[in-house]
Amino acid sequence: MKTFIGGALALVIGVPCLGIFLPALAGLLAGTIPILLILGGGLAVYLGYEDLKADKEAKEDFTEPVSVPGPEEGSTEPDLAGQEEDSRTNPDDDAPRLVGNTDSLVFHKPDCGFAQSAKCTQKFSSPSQAADKGYKPCKICSP
Repeated sequence: MKTFIGGALALVIGVPCLGIFLPALAGLLAGTIPILLILGGGLAVYLGYEDLKADKEAKEDFTEPVSVPGPEEGSTEPDLAGQEEDSRTNPDDDAPRLVGNTDSLVFHKPDCGFAQSAKCTQKFSSPSQAADKGYKPCKICSP
């Protein structure tokens, strides 16, 4: 019963006070709107900056090619050791000729510097097979 009486008293006093102090209340609300906009904008900029930073880190992880050892400088003979092994271990035409990065969904030729990544685990026999799985061709080696 005390709660009901207290609530009714607050209502009876509050309604006339609202009429009296309405300009002050409007001024208070008008003053808080710019502050809320500044705080909201700052939060949005901060969260957007964190997203940009995460995107940049993801791109940096992808854009660092791994060097592929080639023939020594000054050598006139081509390095055929790796090619001979490949022809002996993969004699059939169904052997994978392309590798796909499961993180970036980009496929490469096996001799591409990006194909040496630990995340290049998906094997494809043709570019169309890779495209069917949602992979895009590498812009460096153009498989």
